[in-house]
Amino acid sequence: NKTDRVPDLIREAFRTAMWGKQGPVLLDIPRDLLDKETLSDEMLSPDQYRTVNPRISGDLQAVSQAANLLLSAERPLLLAGGGVVDGEASNEAVQLAEILDMAMVPSYGHHDAIPNSHPNYIGPPGGRGSGEAHEAMDRADVILALGTKINQASSSWDYSVINEDTKIIQIDIDPIEIGRNYPVSVGIVGDAQRVAQQLIEEVLKMSVDGKTNNIWKSEFQSIAKKRIERLGAEKSLNANPMMPQQVYPELTKALPKGCMVTIDAGVAPGLSYDRIFFEEPRTMFNYAGQGALGMGFSVGLGTKLGRPDRTAVSLHGDGGFLYTCGELNTAVRHNIPSVSIVLNNNCMGAEKSQQKALHNEKYVGVDLENPRFDKLAEVFGAKGYYVEHPSEIADVVSEAVKNNEPSVIEIPVQEYFPPSAPTPR
Repeated sequence: NKTDRVPDLIREAFRTAMWGKQGPVLLDIPRDLLDKETLSDEMLSPDQYRTVNPRISGDLQAVSQAANLLLSAERPLLLAGGGVVDGEASNEAVQLAEILDMAMVPSYGHHDAIPNSHPNYIGPPGGRGSGEAHEAMDRADVILALGTKINQASSSWDYSVINEDTKIIQIDIDPIEIGRNYPVSVGIVGDAQRVAQQLIEEVLKMSVDGKTNNIWKSEFQSIAKKRIERLGAEKSLNANPMMPQQVYPELTKALPKGCMVTIDAGVAPGLSYDRIFFEEPRTMFNYAGQGALGMGFSVGLGTKLGRPDRTAVSLHGDGGFLYTCGELNTAVRHNIPSVSIVLNNNCMGAEKSQQKALHNEKYVGVDLENPRFDKLAEVFGAKGYYVEHPSEIADVVSEAVKNNEPSVIEIPVQEYFPPSAPTPR
């Protein structure tokens, strides 16, 4: 309630945002406090009021227990979460998987935590993910949950994905998350990168070559191959308008290395969870399980502002794009060269699929009559493209990226309401 408190509250906001599980903080300053007063500009440097880049090590005894359990495992699996991204632990995660022949699965929404082209990679879990990831998680006798709370989106918070007999080693920066959703055999509080380094050192101290497990490796690579074959079969689809699955093989041809992809909520863009492959951290941005329809356009602009040297592409359904497409004005006024791809099926897909399943196909308020989104973009002063055939997608996306200006690509697609990825139980 006093302007002289603002500098201290700003410091407190940054302390909160940058410590532990990092995230946004709201600092609300009433306008009437700012009308006739001047804020102090005596801001401190970060290292004067908070820890900078802390690397919290894990308890040594717990690390030793975890290393023993991993070396005794017959079917180990690494579940890599957002803490791997925030802690810059992708290299350590891969090294652990390689020295222990672990299968690798990212937690839901953090597919960029580990390189998706790695031979130990299975696929993403979750309803929008892959049944193959669920199969590998179910077969694992030990799961190393690195930087993840093992949330509902990854595991359904039951034993339909994770086997009740599976031993879990959970590593998280936030002590309240340890054992919160699943009982753990070993819980370690600490930074994902630092604890992973400790585990690598301890494993190699106990067994200089790590542990080879050819039987399990052959098994999980066979599971991963099934996913690739399943997705490959979609290339034979031939429909007009095209099915949304037909978009992704062509789209991935045009996405440059290091491209930042924002995925809006919705059925059609949600298919990308199992169909776009991520190789670098901080290249996947999404609604993180909150179902925030319409976030894709604004977040996509933010990714480009944050890293202007990278390509920024956003994926939307028509319903989600309508929520925030007015921000095309912002993109044009400030020359933010993001590429927005709108998969237009003329409906609110998630809601329509629910009404189809639960209300005997009685639809209320879910069918849309849309403008031409490419023409709408042009009205705002952005570049608009309209794509009707899969063979055009890669060239149009490449052109939009090369032009380096705000762009909207509309792709008419058929309604498609996919079932959730199958679970073992």
